[in-house]
Amino acid sequence: MNQDNVLLPSLRQRVLDEALSWLGTPFHHLQRCKGAGVDCGQFLLGVYHNAGCIPHIETEYYPRDFHLHRNEEWYKTIVEQFAYVIHSLPLPADLVLYKVGRVFSHGGIVVEWPKIIHSYISHGVDWADGTQGHLRGKTFQFYRPKAFGGRDGSP
Repeated sequence: MNQDNVLLPSLRQRVLDEALSWLGTPFHHLQRCKGAGVDCGQFLLGVYHNAGCIPHIETEYYPRDFHLHRNEEWYKTIVEQFAYVIHSLPLPADLVLYKVGRVFSHGGIVVEWPKIIHSYISHGVDWADGTQGHLRGKTFQFYRPKAFGGRDGSP
């Protein structure tokens, strides 16, 4: 049996365990501090980093309403540094990006689709149904971290 096939489930579980450990963290724009404050993008970077999937990634300043006034897909570009688009239903610990405003500007970690964990302005890090509430009707795209294998995360 390929060693990576044995490690893969435990890496996904580490991501889920890490995401769960952030539950209840308040929303705070531009922050990435478990228990103190995090926005949706920093939440993804913090979880995948702490679980050992990605290196620490710094982001430049971004205004809270960047998605309303700009067309540059910088958020999606950051995600595509460590994950690739999948065209099937996601597995646990994959991620989902949503187009809010003009660009893909919101993300969450899939627990079991459509159940996700994300950081949202009025709730902080919380559970959500990725197809309901404020996410209902939004265009979305699934991604798989390269650390899980596949598209140049090989095997």
